[in-house]
Amino acid sequence: MDEGDDQGEAPSLWQALTAVCAAAIEGDQSQWVVAEDLAEGATVRDCLDDAALELLGDALTWHRANAGATPQVTVPSDGATTACMTIETVSVVGADPEAELEGPIAGGTRLRIQGLAIQGGAEVTVGGEPVDVVEGDPPEENDGDPYETVEVETPAVTEPGSVSIVLSKDGREAVAEQEFTYVP
Repeated sequence: MDEGDDQGEAPSLWQALTAVCAAAIEGDQSQWVVAEDLAEGATVRDCLDDAALELLGDALTWHRANAGATPQVTVPSDGATTACMTIETVSVVGADPEAELEGPIAGGTRLRIQGLAIQGGAEVTVGGEPVDVVEGDPPEENDGDPYETVEVETPAVTEPGSVSIVLSKDGREAVAEQEFTYVP
C-alpha cells in the first residue's frame, strides 16, 4: 500500500524518486525508465514536493547525459536543514502574541518571525523593502522546539496600509499568512 495514496498526495512523484534510488543506489538500471514514466504525472503540493521534484529532475537530467553510468550518491550530514522553509507566525515583539500585527508609518516596529529553516542567510522584505535580519536562538537551544526565529524592524512608509512579509533564502521564498498593517 502506498502511503501517498492515503494522504491524497501525488504518489507518482515519490514512486519516481523510489525508482531513482533503486537505479542509483541498487544499480537496477531498468528503474530509470520507471522513474521517467512516473515523472510525467508528478505534481507538487507543498515545498517538500517542490524540492523532491527538483531532485527528481536533476537525477533524470544526469542520467540522460550519463546513461549506463553509476552516479556518486552522497548523504546529507547530520544537522542538515530541510528544503522546506516556512513562516509559521509573525508577532510584534513585546506585545501580546494575539495582538494585531500593526505599527506606525514611521517604522521601527520590531517583528519576530518564527518558522522552519529560516535562519542562516535569510533575507526579509516588509512591503517589498529589504530589512536587516537578527537571528534568534537556533532550535537546539529552544528546549526541542523545531522552530527558528528571526527579528526585523519595519521600515518607514509614507501611507498607511497592509503589506506582505516575505522571507527569501537559497532561491526559495516564504510569504507570511499575516500581513503587517501600517497605521497613522
